[in-house]
Amino acid sequence: MSVLKNLVGDCGYRRKKMQKKSILILLFLGILLWGMAVVDLNGHSYRVPLIVDTDMALDDVRALVMLFNQDMADTLLVVTSDGVVSPELGARNLRKLLTLLGKKNIRIAQGRQLDKESPGWRG
Repeated sequence: MSVLKNLVGDCGYRRKKMQKKSILILLFLGILLWGMAVVDLNGHSYRVPLIVDTDMALDDVRALVMLFNQDMADTLLVVTSDGVVSPELGARNLRKLLTLLGKKNIRIAQGRQLDKESPGWRG
């Protein structure tokens, strides 16, 4: 009889141990899911203000198109500088690009022409 009593008592202990493990697992999963929801909800809750400087080279134009078509940043100002094209031509091309993309509210500042000889490839 004492052997049977030990077996029944042991089953109760195992059941309690399993219940504790189950509660801990459920608690862990609950915290994990809550954390994932919080990160997902607040992932893009703010926008980063940006001022961009560009010489309006082709790689810059591609980067600007990608920048203007996302919602993580507020582009406050784009400055065109001397480089692949002159700042004046860069500003004109940028205005056209912003109009095409429907972003006329972004301000443009034209940098100054440097007093250096233009590169041969500029033409």
